[in-house]
Amino acid sequence: MSMFWVRHVLILELKKIFSYRVVFWVQFFAGTGCELAVAYFVWKAVYEVTGRSEISGFTFHGLVLYSLFASFSAKISRGTDRGYISQEIYDGGLTRYLLYPLPFFPYKYVTHIAQQIMGTVQLLIATPLLLYVVGDFGGQNLTLGSFVAGVLTCFLVGYLHFLMTSALELVAFWQDVVWNILVMLRFCVGLLGGGMIPLAFFPSWAQRLIQFTPFPLLVSFPTRTFLGQVSLQEWTLSLGLLLGWSMIFTLLVNWIWLRGVKQYSGVGV
Repeated sequence: MSMFWVRHVLILELKKIFSYRVVFWVQFFAGTGCELAVAYFVWKAVYEVTGRSEISGFTFHGLVLYSLFASFSAKISRGTDRGYISQEIYDGGLTRYLLYPLPFFPYKYVTHIAQQIMGTVQLLIATPLLLYVVGDFGGQNLTLGSFVAGVLTCFLVGYLHFLMTSALELVAFWQDVVWNILVMLRFCVGLLGGGMIPLAFFPSWAQRLIQFTPFPLLVSFPTRTFLGQVSLQEWTLSLGLLLGWSMIFTLLVNWIWLRGVKQYSGVGV
């Protein structure tokens, strides 16, 4: 099958996203602004109460910078995780992918990439604004090279997040509601992935346990890459773990898919 459709679908999705300019800017200013405001005042209060200038290797400005990149790392890696696959199953829209010569998961992944590009554009706008407001890097080794490596890492990590989300959404073949388990996934990614607070704040025994899960790869890994905290050796090792988890979830998604389509009726609910 020709891969021309990939470029075509990607362009259409990007046009669709950027055509809703109001939504784009509301998401950017309201979402990013609120998250950064909360992070700024919460961490400011923590540092004032403790009277410390550094916590687990982070200064106050360093934590604000971490919050920005953790937020956008999660946004870029998760792309579209709003129940689109399960909705196709519920309303019978999945049928057209079974009949037309268009592969279902590759198509959904291309739309996922389009959302990742949107998140990257917003990050490119937010980073210089934050650096202007904060005034320094907070002791972090943020460079142009680490920034590019962070963006690349987010796109690579996005494939694993897409697979994890797809595995849960395919439960819609048997379950009438899956949004609750998607919310649970987002919460686990935020907490155990380092999206809410850096994993360095966790007890050492908890950090060791979390390393056996894929969650640190989804947020903490790209965030630390942005901030220049990841060496080339650690980055390579983490990519190996990412590849391993991606293979596991690829097999899992394929296993669920083959069993789910056998009982799919195509009439919707």
